[in-house]
Amino acid sequence: MARAWVDPDFKARLLADGRAACEELGISFYDDTSLIVLENTDAVHNLIVCTLLLLSAAGAGAPAGLVQAEALPAARGIGAAGGPG
Repeated sequence: MARAWVDPDFKARLLADGRAACEELGISFYDDTSLIVLENTDAVHNLIVCTLLLLSAAGAGAPAGLVQAEALPAARGIGAAGGPG
């Protein structure tokens, strides 16, 4: 993140292909995992939701303080990449 703040060319590469940009920095991936990098704007703010927490919320043992999806109506219908899901 810090490099993207100070290097506009790297930021452009990071947004275009997150995995390739991370690999430039020596960050390796163990398989063909893709990495999608999104930028917040005045109109759109992206939210990272851990799948593990969503699974925990579905069961009886949800962690204390967890906000369930029903409490976030604006998040409904948004897929993992920030678009319709």
